[in-house]
Amino acid sequence: MSRVEYDAFRVDVESKQCSAETQQTFQQHKLKFEQLRQVLDVKLKLLDDNKVLTVNFYHASACTACRARYCFTNSVCLFVHCRYYV
Repeated sequence: MSRVEYDAFRVDVESKQCSAETQQTFQQHKLKFEQLRQVLDVKLKLLDDNKVLTVNFYHASACTACRARYCFTNSVCLFVHCRYYV
């Protein structure tokens, strides 16, 4: 909704058919839009970091499970490891 309001006021300002009140409202909507964009950028960065950490965790878990199965040839060790992470 913020993007629609920002675009509507931007079109008014660009067409030069605006009053001082419209320009002030445009600046308010522009500021609100920029703040929301910054918040979104932060959230997307956190989601990306979380994705990387999760993939690394599951990769390490899979490697450990494979080592338990093939290096130690102990199915009990594999079972305990899989139960711990799942």
